[in-house]
Amino acid sequence: EEPYAPDGRTLLLSSQWYSQGAILAVDVVSGRVTPLTPVGGPAPSSYTLLAVSGDTVFASQASPVLPPRLVSASLSGGTSSVLQWTPVPGLELGMPDSVAAALSDLEARVEAVTPTVGDTTLTFESVNWVPKKRTGPLPAIILPHGGPHSAVALGWYPAFTFLASLGYVVLSPNYRGSTGFGEASLSSLPGNIGTHDVQDCMATLQQAVDAGLVDPARVAVIGGSHGGFLTGHLLGQYPDTFKAGVLRNPVCNLSLMVGISDINDWCWVETFGSEEGQRRMSGVPKPDDLKHMFEVSPIAHVEKVKAPMMFMLGAKDRRVPLQDGLQYISALRSTHGSTAGGDPPKVRVITFPEDTHALDRPQTEFEQWVNAAWWLKIHGMPGEAGL
Repeated sequence: EEPYAPDGRTLLLSSQWYSQGAILAVDVVSGRVTPLTPVGGPAPSSYTLLAVSGDTVFASQASPVLPPRLVSASLSGGTSSVLQWTPVPGLELGMPDSVAAALSDLEARVEAVTPTVGDTTLTFESVNWVPKKRTGPLPAIILPHGGPHSAVALGWYPAFTFLASLGYVVLSPNYRGSTGFGEASLSSLPGNIGTHDVQDCMATLQQAVDAGLVDPARVAVIGGSHGGFLTGHLLGQYPDTFKAGVLRNPVCNLSLMVGISDINDWCWVETFGSEEGQRRMSGVPKPDDLKHMFEVSPIAHVEKVKAPMMFMLGAKDRRVPLQDGLQYISALRSTHGSTAGGDPPKVRVITFPEDTHALDRPQTEFEQWVNAAWWLKIHGMPGEAGL
């Protein structure tokens, strides 16, 4: 089994096509690239190449409302256009009627968003989970991805679907710097974190509000890793916009993280830009370097935070070690925020003793999202469908 079409010159591979996972045919002689799976159009989904056997190709297909399923297509007609994909008989994934009903009440949308700062020609997209049954604007959760050089594709994300099934609009912006949108977009973020990515999240929210989809008085934000970095920034830079936040192993203070993370080069490149970050990189950062790292971090805005914050931390995280989040929490608890003489924002911390950066152990996966939904509910952000 090799990843080549029968002609021996066409390589098949999985890649990202804007906000979709796609299977591409690459002619290794001419260099021509052709999508073999549908891109754009109605009911979009993502595909991942699994195997090529003779003139049959097998793949996994999924979308925000479709759990992964095995599909196949014939290569007998060549690789010059999209193939005809069909589910493999007898392998359909069954599900309880209640789950099927919940999925039928949701729709997935991909919305193009125009940036408001920097190079505004670098349009990005937001993948949105939207309840179909609505009579007006709904409460919303902005859920930016981590990385930052990754993306939320049109795939199966059980946690996002769970939140949408509670009656939230889930907005997941593939802000500039995400994969799938070309080199110019990808390379525009290093040196601009804490500004461009933050503003792209706000542009995504504003567009949904302007469309009448989201109630601006009922918005929360949840994110992990760099998504947690953005959650901290959004709560600090826009303290009157968000009702609550949930941060999962968040990057809170780059000037601390650079000395304790297993990817300290990431701190340099994302803070200063690819070339300048490599030029400045040192095992002993200079005071000016640490100052700038602090300035682009969420902790620089900690005194302005008003919204209740829940932290979920992995005790064995070496990427964004526990101390990063704990330092931010200490700073948050010691400040009176923007209300002189008042109490600091409410904080709850859940530490998972056996988890690393991903927080993806099965029990952890379950506990964190149930707790996240509970946190939003008790702080004035219940979903329209209840919990």
